[in-house]
Amino acid sequence: SSDLLVIVELDFHSEEIACQAYLTGDKVMTDMYQHPKIGNDYYTTLANSIDPDVTYKKHPKRGKYKIVSLMLNYGAGAKKLSSIVGLPLPECKKICFKLKRQFKQYWMFVERAKAGVNRAVPLWFSDGWRIHSYPSGKQTTLGNFPFQGVGAYILRLILFRMWKEDIRLVAPIHDAVAFECDEATWKETTDKVIKIMMDCSEKALGIPVEVGAPEVTYPDIINCHSELETRENYAFTTPNKYTQAFTSWLEFDAEDSLEPDLDEGTIWVDEFEKDDENSSSSVANPFGLCYISQ
Repeated sequence: SSDLLVIVELDFHSEEIACQAYLTGDKVMTDMYQHPKIGNDYYTTLANSIDPDVTYKKHPKRGKYKIVSLMLNYGAGAKKLSSIVGLPLPECKKICFKLKRQFKQYWMFVERAKAGVNRAVPLWFSDGWRIHSYPSGKQTTLGNFPFQGVGAYILRLILFRMWKEDIRLVAPIHDAVAFECDEATWKETTDKVIKIMMDCSEKALGIPVEVGAPEVTYPDIINCHSELETRENYAFTTPNKYTQAFTSWLEFDAEDSLEPDLDEGTIWVDEFEKDDENSSSSVANPFGLCYISQ
């Protein structure tokens, strides 16, 4: 048996889009994410819906439309998008208008979230993470909180589940995780972490988010280089991107909800109202709106 250690990185497949689609119940976005018709890729399919000439993943406009879509969803306007992607302002305005009409349910959800917090309605996640209204608060922050917040919520669940399973975390990387394990058991450990990630995303969103292929690296690339060249059936990559630094986690259970200290007269609401015509009733919601009665 080998005494070598490996570091494995696992990343969700377009988790930002999954959070936006599943949390808002937008059927158009969900269908495009789950069943991309062009190139088996969400962003190529999205770009094709804007410009039918985009029919393959390496099309030069695909990257520009991807940036426009992501930044628009996070609050950027047409003028800023035009300066960043180099498209004429009138074209950017048309694209923004088309995307907002295409994903109507998503934008209704965003506006309701902003309106709620602006009316002193704090958003709470079930593990205690919250956002309150504040006088100088940016509207983009309020609109982004449900999606960035649920992504962070999923990651917190994953990290504590990994700690429970005694899996040696190296680092969280945005919506990905890197962990260390023995070379002899890396495939079994990777399967275990993939299941943890999918379980945690399903707990938060009601639907599991797909996890991409693992990226495996030897910690000590110099000492292992000769063995790397002779190994087959391994997806090893070079050079090493990580250090063997580990984090000690506080010993408390992420499954235990931190109950918010609610004022008398508060009503707890589990879900936003959804437009029946363009929403999915099966979508879970990991946070509630607290409507403070007058």
